[in-house]
Amino acid sequence: NDTCVMIFGRIFNSCIRHTRKLRSVWCTGVRYRCETSVKDDQLVIRVAVIGLPNCGKSTLVNQLMRQKLLAVSPKVHTTQQRALGAFVEGNRQVVLLDTPGIVNHQYGRRLGLSRAMMTDPYHSCMEADIVLVLVDAANKWLRETLDYQIIKMLQQNVHLPSLLVLNKVDKLKDKSYLLHLTDLLTGREEQSSDVVSDHMIHWKHFSDVFMISALTGDGVDGLRQHLLSHCQPGEWMLDAAQYTDTPTQSLVEDMIREKLYIHLDQELPYIIRQENVLWEEYADGSLSIYQNVICEKDSQKPIIIGRDGAVIKTIASEAVSDLEKALGRSIKLFLYVKARKHI
Repeated sequence: NDTCVMIFGRIFNSCIRHTRKLRSVWCTGVRYRCETSVKDDQLVIRVAVIGLPNCGKSTLVNQLMRQKLLAVSPKVHTTQQRALGAFVEGNRQVVLLDTPGIVNHQYGRRLGLSRAMMTDPYHSCMEADIVLVLVDAANKWLRETLDYQIIKMLQQNVHLPSLLVLNKVDKLKDKSYLLHLTDLLTGREEQSSDVVSDHMIHWKHFSDVFMISALTGDGVDGLRQHLLSHCQPGEWMLDAAQYTDTPTQSLVEDMIREKLYIHLDQELPYIIRQENVLWEEYADGSLSIYQNVICEKDSQKPIIIGRDGAVIKTIASEAVSDLEKALGRSIKLFLYVKARKHI
């Protein structure tokens, strides 16, 4: 039952916290550094960013980091696995754990979503020091209740502070509604009688509420300063010069996939597979990337390519622009559209 799950979650999280210092001694790779001592003045906070699909989680992480790191698009499920980003101010490091949009397992299996897309939000909460719940305040169908899976995550990690962040407030004409929405989601106001649920649909334990627009940046600086002010003594997860533990190859794939989602309609971008063919790195630091964009049928190729190659050229051009800013180097990108049966 929920009580047993909550107790187990507390014990499990406690074990994780006690082993973090030990992990830094023997772990290798980008994310955990092999250092046996921690600088006395280092402060850090790990923030799990959770919410329903398409509520603006990746856009918010990009704004908090003040650079384009994560793929974003108007389509749902752009983020397909947890991504870690970090920013530093002085001796403080904020680690942001961006997660796929929360879906139930039955829905996820029906859509063929990976297991990681359904479990990463839970795992990120277990690693976090604070949970940030992002709600799309402009979605009139879903905004007045918290999804039961979000409630379950908060219950399992009830010892952690949590923040309610109302996003897309720029789309609301009546800003006074935000106070009403806050009261509903924090349990200060009773839900309307037409809301029927067997689960709790609000959370009374939010420590703070923020109202922002991740797209325009309005209100984000206040949230950023709040996170910085709540850093605690601890080992940084990344070096000061690093802003992510995502491998460069994965970062490139995500940026290209973002443009596929933006420029292709309906279900087409969801059935496309990307295949890295060749990477060439030159002495001046520039990079040439050759990638296959693989679709299901020959009839889909003209849609992806576009008239006179206009669509695929736009996808490549916009991806290169973002990648050069993210990686700080000159990029040449070559995309080849192929049908699966010819691979």
